[in-house]
Amino acid sequence: MERITLADEFIKHRQEKEAVETKNFKVKWKPRHNHNDGDCWCDALALATGKTYDEVFEMMRPFRNDDGTLIGLFLFGLLFKHGYKQFDNENKQFTVRNLLSLVNHHECYAVVFVDDGHHAFYLHDGVIHDNVKIENREKFLDQIVDNYFLKPKGKIEA
Repeated sequence: MERITLADEFIKHRQEKEAVETKNFKVKWKPRHNHNDGDCWCDALALATGKTYDEVFEMMRPFRNDDGTLIGLFLFGLLFKHGYKQFDNENKQFTVRNLLSLVNHHECYAVVFVDDGHHAFYLHDGVIHDNVKIENREKFLDQIVDNYFLKPKGKIEA
């Protein structure tokens, strides 16, 4: 006869609870404000660096394309300067949902690229900063992440 202790029951209960929480964790959304077409990069960089939207927009003016998007190398350089490390999703194993769980578990800030690198958003403390319509959020969470930048929690350098 197998003897089950209170500790064993607690561990089993905790594992079951964690499995449900991981599958059905609550995602928080914070809308961002679209100031210009193709400016998702600016909002993500402003939040990631602790600067204002206007400061980032003006600083990156020489590196913007005609459609408002940003030349990627300059965006990457600013993130590196502020202590972020780049990770490629080479095997396309991470969805936004997977990355959200990873970021929450490791307590870090993240700038995430989806849609073949054409869309960027900021992520921290279980909050996605993006303008995803309510009816599209489940689909958004299942998008494959192209690449992402992570920074351990702490002070954001100015």
